Amino acid sequence: MVWDWLLNIYAGIATFVFLLFPLLWIIGFGITGNKKRASRSAADFTMIFLVGSVAAMYDDLFNTSFKGFWIIVLFLLLLAGFIGNAQNRLRGKVDPVKIGRAVWRLGFLVLAFTYLLFLIINIVITIFQI
Repeated sequence: MVWDWLLNIYAGIATFVFLLFPLLWIIGFGITGNKKRASRSAADFTMIFLVGSVAAMYDDLFNTSFKGFWIIVLFLLLLAGFIGNAQNRLRGKVDPVKIGRAVWRLGFLVLAFTYLLFLIINIVITIFQI
């Protein structure tokens, strides 16, 4: 029962993920007064819901057996590997915290772009289906 309740809350927020970032940014800026910190915090929190939204939109657009969530996980793991490799070559050591932060924030940028792209594709498909 609690799990269903949490899933419904997550689905509701993920449905309106495009409103989540500006809302969180305004709240964060109101609390901290720092634009950079508000942007980072809003991006970090929004990323959680972008993963679900983009995965669901991918599954809806492309009926493949490989689910969108696993494609996103694979992308984030590959990105972590590339960043870790670059960090090892440049500095001679790997900092997992910095890699995690970089992957999470680059993932936000890529998934935000993908979200917009899938949204436009869904709108175009809906318009021309009628």
